[in-house]
Order: sequence, then C-alpha cells, then structure tokens
Amino acid sequence: MKSICIYLFLFKSMCSFAHPHVFLDVMTEPQINKNIIKGITFTIRMDEMNTVLFSEIYDLNGDKIISNNEFIKLADENLSGIKGNKSHFHIKYGDLKIPINTYLIKNISIDKEKLIFKIFIPLNIEIKVLAKLNIAIYDPDYYYDYSYSKSSFSSEKIKRKFKFNFIKNKKKSYYMGNLNPLEYEVIF
Repeated sequence: MKSICIYLFLFKSMCSFAHPHVFLDVMTEPQINKNIIKGITFTIRMDEMNTVLFSEIYDLNGDKIISNNEFIKLADENLSGIKGNKSHFHIKYGDLKIPINTYLIKNISIDKEKLIFKIFIPLNIEIKVLAKLNIAIYDPDYYYDYSYSKSSFSSEKIKRKFKFNFIKNKKKSYYMGNLNPLEYEVIF
C-alpha cells in the first residue's frame, strides 16, 4: 500500500510540473544601412515535433509546403508573441524600450523536417555614437523556449565599427523570477 501511495504521489508531482514547450533555434541579424538601424531579422527554426504538428494543421492543401497564406493563418493563431505587450522580442536602444507593433514574415520553408521562417522587425533608428542596442528573445510565460548563443548573431552585413557582447541580464527576470534573459549588446 505504501508503494502505491508513493507511485501516485510521484505521478501526480510529475504531471503538475509538465507543460508543453515549443523549441526554436534563432539567428539574429541587424539590418544597418549607413547610420540607420533599418530593423532586425530573426531566422527561426522550429523543432521537428512542432513542425509536424503545424504542417498537419496548416498545410491546407496537403502538399507538404506551408504557403504564405497558410503560414499567416498559423502565425495569427499561434505566434501571438511577436508584437505588442506580450512580444517575445525585446529590443532596447539606449534607455528606450522599442515597442514592436509591426513585423514581416518571409522565406517560409521546411528543411530537414524543421519549419524555418524569418521575422523582420522594422526599426528605422538613427545610430548615435556609443549608443547601445540590446536584443533579447524570451517568452515571459515560458511556453516558447528560444535557443541562441553568441554565435547566433550575424554581423557580416554591418559595415561600421561596433563592439558586441553576449550577456545575461541579471537586472531582469522572467518565468516567476527564475530565469534571466540572455542579451545581445551592440555598442556603436
């Protein structure tokens, strides 16, 4: 009887901690033209499980290709974390937190059983000397798990001098105060 109670306790404990996740690999690339930050492109690769799930639901004609129209429906219903107050994309220039109200989705494809798409967030910000651009990607509710590192930042197209750091921001926290966001810090 004791062992049954222990098993039930362990089973209930595991169920209470389980919650679904969507795992995403992200590449980040600022789009800079002369002294203007035009925007930031995020290239996102979904995990295989969610690619299969989304393909089954949103590949409306069954051709194993998610078209722009099909993807827009998917984005409208599932990617609420792109813009607005609940945005997963946290961009700060100097002391100003940049509100994300518009975005473009492009280059949708499935490669090696992973759904890949790009999100472009337009900024059009004039670069000031020694100004900082901070970029973090996280879901405050921790349903989406974004995977990125220092090597996930593409600076090949930046034609001006800058310093670049990859930091853990200990001044901010999310997911009930348990996690600190990782940030790209670009100093012009």
